[in-house]
Amino acid sequence: MESQFSDGTTIENRWWTGLAIIAGLTVDILLPVPSSVLLVFAGRAFGGWGGAAVGWLGLNLSAAVGFWISRRFGQRIVERFSSRADVEDFELLDAKAGWWALVACRPLPILAEASVIFAGLSDMRASRFWPPILFANGIIAILYGMLGDYAARQQWFVTAVVVSMVLPALFIVAWRWKQRVRR
Repeated sequence: MESQFSDGTTIENRWWTGLAIIAGLTVDILLPVPSSVLLVFAGRAFGGWGGAAVGWLGLNLSAAVGFWISRRFGQRIVERFSSRADVEDFELLDAKAGWWALVACRPLPILAEASVIFAGLSDMRASRFWPPILFANGIIAILYGMLGDYAARQQWFVTAVVVSMVLPALFIVAWRWKQRVRR
């Protein structure tokens, strides 16, 4: 007989759930996966710290894939998926903020992936890339993992999922609006 947790799930089901979350976060660099939802779900499925660990692993694998792809296929990616204005925005952000730009962009949809790809395109050294990525991914994974755990215990998990999608999206809309006003 398989071991069961208090919520009725088995160890095997937890492994598959963890692998699905990690895989979803990993492909987020290439596909429009709502990573915030996966991170909140990880907190619900594995508790705050367990969800944070699963999320941190998935976020870092995604960053590794994006960094590698951008170094390997570089300019072709930019020409296909980015506008010249987006590239100029990231060049300006990188010039002003340096590696802190990676930290600032990590919790934001689209910008998180774009900043990783831009870091690879700009030939950023791995020794300069990984410390801010690991740090920012850790903070993000802990916050979302704890949110998912707390929301599940308080019976407002659906609300937490909606909030985890809406807040980053509102920030992106505001940032884009500010960029258009500035031009």
